[in-house]
Amino acid sequence: MHEDELTPIDGFSRAYFLVDRQNGKGMSITIWTSEEALHASAAKADELRSRSAAAGGGEIESVENYEIGMAVP
Repeated sequence: MHEDELTPIDGFSRAYFLVDRQNGKGMSITIWTSEEALHASAAKADELRSRSAAAGGGEIESVENYEIGMAVP
């Protein structure tokens, strides 16, 4: 997945892509400006997630949503 695919989505704030190379796992965390923006992006996010997993030879184990409880600069 490339950042150019995420930035045009309304309400997108930022993304983090984490990898555990030793165990062959990865995780993405996306931040949205509101819960409404998160839900409105669901179809596009599903498409991007599926394409990224297929390109990397992986599979999606789960998709979960969380609210940011605290942010520390």
